[in-house]
Amino acid sequence: MTSDKILLRLPFNGDYPVTFAFGVTSNREEIKKKFEELGIVGHNGIDFGLPEGAEVVAAAGGKVIQAGENGDFGISVTIQHKWGTSLYAHLKESKVSTKQKVKADEVIGLSGQSGSAFGAHLHLGIRPINTDLNNGYRGYIDPRPYIKSTISIKSIRGTKG
Repeated sequence: MTSDKILLRLPFNGDYPVTFAFGVTSNREEIKKKFEELGIVGHNGIDFGLPEGAEVVAAAGGKVIQAGENGDFGISVTIQHKWGTSLYAHLKESKVSTKQKVKADEVIGLSGQSGSAFGAHLHLGIRPINTDLNNGYRGYIDPRPYIKSTISIKSIRGTKG
């Protein structure tokens, strides 16, 4: 299935800004170093400025294939969809378990700052099936074109990280 079949909703209810966009690099040395360690050329997801403890919801329905501690992503949830996977990272806690089926809008966790995070936020990453794993982002692509809700470009703060 191609990426044009991806349909997402925002992974939260309410109005939170984008604080670190897809593909952006950072001026912060610790973030530059982390990108180098990971072998990525820029940010491989979108960070939203959710305060700690805000509810995170599934951007699309699917089956949970990972929930809990996940290295640099901290506590995260990964959901398998017909088109690929979505990742919700740096959570305070997961509210789902592996093999659980979830619907779009269902609460899957609470935002936090676990793993390699520099403050409370939600990291959303998507990776389609048959993606190019050597695309510089470990196969992740920009979620923004697939989100039904409008994300204002002026809300993007770029390199806060």
